[in-house]
Amino acid sequence: VSLAAEGSDSTFDTPGREQKAVADYLTAIGSFSETDVPPAQDDRIQNLTARSDTALASEFFNLNDDDNIFTVTSGLLAGRLGGLRSLGGNDVITGSADADIINGNRSDDQISGLGGDDTLFGGAGNDVLKGDEGNDLLFGDLGNNTLTGGPGSDTLILRPSGGGDVVTDFENGVDFLGLPEGLTFAQLSITQGQAGTLISFGPEVLVTLNGVSSSLVTAESFKAIA
Repeated sequence: VSLAAEGSDSTFDTPGREQKAVADYLTAIGSFSETDVPPAQDDRIQNLTARSDTALASEFFNLNDDDNIFTVTSGLLAGRLGGLRSLGGNDVITGSADADIINGNRSDDQISGLGGDDTLFGGAGNDVLKGDEGNDLLFGDLGNNTLTGGPGSDTLILRPSGGGDVVTDFENGVDFLGLPEGLTFAQLSITQGQAGTLISFGPEVLVTLNGVSSSLVTAESFKAIA
């Protein structure tokens, strides 16, 4: 780069525009002997708020406090790291073909992932979670929840002090039971109940696996969840 004599100071804004091509300044002020490209080919320094972007988007796409019946359309949750969140009400929420994150939050919700590898949270209340297609993560959270993974290799997360969940379609060797941080396989007891396998933490039954023989449930049926 060939340097010319020192030029005068300049500011990086134009009144009313708040943007400026770098080459405009280099050419007009003459701080360099020549520019590499014409101004039209130069990149700009641009205010983020002046364009349509997701840099400042909310973490969640929030529903209201009513009883909602809501279907997620493909691409709706792009850039929403927390996914969709129900604020209240007994909601019926259906996901899209994308890998959706859906939070039931409060009340008694019915959540279906539809397609994609979804992550579903029941939150508080007695919820019904259905993963449907894909390899899904289902968190019953608080309350007495009913979890159905559907096709694919699904993981049903156990939670001490959350309430007793029921899993309707656990397929040993395909689906898994998720152990959150602080919970290990050695801390659990596995017994046969009338409806299926009971998995307990101390006196608390964490989950009932409907129609599953307890003799089939081993350490390989579990995996740690970060």
